[in-house]
Amino acid sequence: MKDRIIPYGILVDMPEGFKKIRKKLLRSVRSKLEGVNIKRVNEFSRSIALLPGVVRVFEDADLPKIRSILDPMNLLRGAFSQSENGMYIPEIDVSLVRRNSEMEETNGPFSTECVMIHERVHNSSACPYYTVLNNALPYEMYRSRSGLCLPQNEAVSSLGPWGYFFEEGTAELCASLYRKTYREETQRKKILRELQRPEEWTEESLIQFGEQDKSRYFLPVKYLLSGPDGPVVSVSSFAGFGLELLCIKDPSLWEALILGRRKLSSLRKIPKIVNGISPGLYGQLARYGYTDDEFIDGLRRIIVTVFGGKIAVNSSCEILF
Repeated sequence: MKDRIIPYGILVDMPEGFKKIRKKLLRSVRSKLEGVNIKRVNEFSRSIALLPGVVRVFEDADLPKIRSILDPMNLLRGAFSQSENGMYIPEIDVSLVRRNSEMEETNGPFSTECVMIHERVHNSSACPYYTVLNNALPYEMYRSRSGLCLPQNEAVSSLGPWGYFFEEGTAELCASLYRKTYREETQRKKILRELQRPEEWTEESLIQFGEQDKSRYFLPVKYLLSGPDGPVVSVSSFAGFGLELLCIKDPSLWEALILGRRKLSSLRKIPKIVNGISPGLYGQLARYGYTDDEFIDGLRRIIVTVFGGKIAVNSSCEILF
């Protein structure tokens, strides 16, 4: 297939232009894994049945080279210009993870490992289809599906964004399980001290943020990391905890979220399971955009509609199942 001649419609194979960019990126940027427990990352990935994918771990010194390769096709979409630590590029099926020196000063390479798990979830999707809108350079095409979301749906459909709550939530739920399993006890206690909570609380203990009803939300400790100025959370944490609560109500959802990345039959189970928990809930959550406010609203919607606005906890603020 020639670079400049691409058929309209649906492609199964990655276009040659994207293959060349992918090859150049992987050849030019080698992963910086000093201190990273890659064996542990791989073992955990296999334990939750993630398909292997390509992740490049880079340092800030590599950014100019990465931008020179990806920016001509706008594949970075402005990422890594601020605080972003990872992104999945569906067009070339590669995840990038930045080694954040400030976060590693506080957490060691463990913080990078958590981002690696999040990004590995994204590139564990087995849906290779590309939709072609323009067959000349620069290409106008998009990946029809990336995991559990339609990443370009907003650009081509009046429905707007679709599925980000489920895609980002699944990725961060997996990262939270990695933190819970492997975080050192001293790091957990440090977070709890900074939040003025008892040190004996666990990774499952709920932390309240915000004082007013409209600004209040809760997250378990396992969704937090130590930052230079105190504990930090990612925007995806709210969706992750929301999905975790739904999995508590119906444990079959967990398997569907993982297998739905590569099996159409499992993907189709997700709306049925979620709507079985609360009628119409799947569509309400799937329409949320990828923002703090919308993901927090989705978490609150789950707590209100599924749990009646209250979650029972024990003396250590762990959820009572």
